[in-house]
Amino acid sequence: MKRRFSTRRAAPKVATFGNVSVRIHHVQRKSDGRQFWQVADYTTGKRRLVSFADRAEAENEAQRIAKNLASGKVVALELGPHDHAAYGRAMKLLRPTGVSLDVAAATFA
Repeated sequence: MKRRFSTRRAAPKVATFGNVSVRIHHVQRKSDGRQFWQVADYTTGKRRLVSFADRAEAENEAQRIAKNLASGKVVALELGPHDHAAYGRAMKLLRPTGVSLDVAAATFA
């Protein structure tokens, strides 16, 4: 099996904001020599590599991700399809009342 990416990579660059750091990996394909940059995004709770053809764009995205992680603006909850539908119905029912979902749940409980 052929490898699409070189196994020898340089140390990743790091974008930091506060005490949060986001890695930027430089990748060069063995097959065609094409270069690109990948940003390690952990905002959803799992590692996701986002690819960029331009290094400056990758660095800007890494800074944005680091700022969001440092300020707590990340998605912390993943809903399954049934939970997603239940959340949508609950919000639709509560919208006319102006009551938030957590207050309604606390009142009901």
